[in-house]
Amino acid sequence: MIEARGLTKKYGNLTAVDHLNLEVRPGEIYGFLGRVKKMKH
Repeated sequence: MIEARGLTKKYGNLTAVDHLNLEVRPGEIYGFLGRVKKMKH
C-alpha cells in the first residue's frame, strides 16, 4: 500500500498541491493529469 497524508508541494509562491491525503491499495492504479506548459516533439 502507498499512503500520503498532508502532502504539500510549492513552486515559489505557487501551491501546486495543498494538504493531499492519498491511499493506494494493492491492485489499484492511480494517475495524475495536469496542465502541460511545454511539449517536446
